[in-house]
Amino acid sequence: MSTLIRRAASSMHPMFLHNQCNLERIRSRDIHTSGLYCFDLLKTPKGFQRFVDEAIERMMSTELVSYVSGMPSSAEIIKAMDEISDAVCSVVDSAELCRHTHPDREFVVEANKASLRINEYLHYLNTNHILYNAVMKVEKDPNVLSEEAKRAAHYLRVDFEKGGIHLAADKLDRVSQLHIDIAHLCRE
Repeated sequence: MSTLIRRAASSMHPMFLHNQCNLERIRSRDIHTSGLYCFDLLKTPKGFQRFVDEAIERMMSTELVSYVSGMPSSAEIIKAMDEISDAVCSVVDSAELCRHTHPDREFVVEANKASLRINEYLHYLNTNHILYNAVMKVEKDPNVLSEEAKRAAHYLRVDFEKGGIHLAADKLDRVSQLHIDIAHLCRE
């Protein structure tokens, strides 16, 4: 999952943060009508918390994880994983860019909170056996025609395993807690 997120994070210029963002709004920098990085929720610093809530809700309410658990076709699994990644990336990219560049301390503080929270949720996703098993299914599927889908499945599996998905439950919990602790320490 973090492979898809790292891919998106490499182009953190505000123009690339949201594909529905109106280029004229960016050029005019009219954040009062459109919100920071053209996300309507980011008109105020507190909007970051709602932004995280809505991203998590979007992943849960559309039941993407539940959908993937039904083991649809490989193409549908990759598409669902990409939707999950898009939801996470929109928050991660915006929060990280704001944390590092925004002149208003209140925006930076709220972006930091949002970043920590979405990263904790990402750890939940990275330790989800349903998602891991679906990715394994795609990687083993001889009918996957697209090289891009094969690569995506491979890198997703590797990321899951780097996160310890293959470990016993107690060790996986420990690895997850260490990831969260590291994220918190990096922000101090």
